[in-house]
Amino acid sequence: MLIEELEKKIFYNFKNKAILLEALTHKSAGKKYNYEKLEFLGDRVLGFIIAEKLNIIMNHEKLSDIHLKFEALTNENFLSKVANTINLSKYIITQSGMDGEKFKKNDSILSDVMEAIIGAIYIDGNISFVKSFIEKFFNINNKKSNINSKSALQELVLQNGLILPNYELIKKEGPDHNPFFIIKVTAMGFFSEGKGKTIKLAELDAAKNILKIIREKKY
Repeated sequence: MLIEELEKKIFYNFKNKAILLEALTHKSAGKKYNYEKLEFLGDRVLGFIIAEKLNIIMNHEKLSDIHLKFEALTNENFLSKVANTINLSKYIITQSGMDGEKFKKNDSILSDVMEAIIGAIYIDGNISFVKSFIEKFFNINNKKSNINSKSALQELVLQNGLILPNYELIKKEGPDHNPFFIIKVTAMGFFSEGKGKTIKLAELDAAKNILKIIREKKY
């Protein structure tokens, strides 16, 4: 069965299979339950574990560097990449007849379901199992991984002797407990937008997007 297949991929066997099904169920499926509450919990559990780990391995580094590393390991883009390593889209439960592949491979959904799985492991097991999961998939100890897009953009701008990037909040959506931000960035004569669950995550996404534009133009 697909559930057992996924359990093998994440190296965790659920005692309560129903909680894993909940973590995989999108609200469009029309079930009595969906992954949103588990995603809310998983987001907080993930943040705590990453912050705790970085406080140890980056103890002698600047707080600003720790914060940037934290954002790089918890942003939507990175979480969706982790999800793709286990082909998570294959297991997401959605509305019958929906364009599954296009829908399931949305970075935002993949990120949310990944956090929901973390929340589910925390409830079904304990925080030790979650830490083991994160150690396997998040490569926290690699200081060269997860290059911060804001830092890369700022460095590129300074190398060209130009004005620093300007970030502007365009819109805030969603409820207060689960907001969603859209940020516009302008740099080197170009502009782009980014989105995220926090302003900083949206800025990172915007910086990543504008870097793609700049590189395509071979600036």
